[in-house]
Amino acid sequence: AEAETRKASLAHAPSVDLNASYTHSNDNGTVTSIFPRSGNTSAVGVTLTIPIFASGATQSKVVEALALRDKAASELDLARRTLVIGVRQAFVATLSALSQAMALGTAERSQALSVRANQRGFEVGIKTNADVLEAQGKLFEARRDLSRARHDAWASYFKLRALSGQLNDGDWQALDAQLVEYRPSEMGRSRDRSGS
Repeated sequence: AEAETRKASLAHAPSVDLNASYTHSNDNGTVTSIFPRSGNTSAVGVTLTIPIFASGATQSKVVEALALRDKAASELDLARRTLVIGVRQAFVATLSALSQAMALGTAERSQALSVRANQRGFEVGIKTNADVLEAQGKLFEARRDLSRARHDAWASYFKLRALSGQLNDGDWQALDAQLVEYRPSEMGRSRDRSGS
């Protein structure tokens, strides 16, 4: 836009054109002359153009170029502001998702302990089978919520990296390393997946 503005403002300035030509002719002879003729012709010309009056066309182009430059500057400023807001929102969303994932990880470990306690209580006759099933249901819900929170955390992290222009193949490899195959617990047994 700046270059177009300068180009439009220089439309009323004098211009110089340089022209050069070179011609080589080789004639083997004609009807009236049997002697071959050959020759070289060179020409160099300089043309100076001085605009005198363009009925306001040059000024109109300059005004148009200035308006387009201001529009481009406004679009650039809007893009920068949008990017800054997007990075801030992605950063906050990433922190929130990480905090939620950590909290749900603690809840999942707590539910795993509750399942083990209910199973021990069932073995000694203190708890019923319904209590064990209810504890297992809560454990599976906690694992589901934990998986969703981890997914949201990774999605927010990748969005933040993309908005800041730092997303690369290493991030995808780190995500692949974090993906662990989920194997549900066998009926009547509980596993503490706190390390997964």
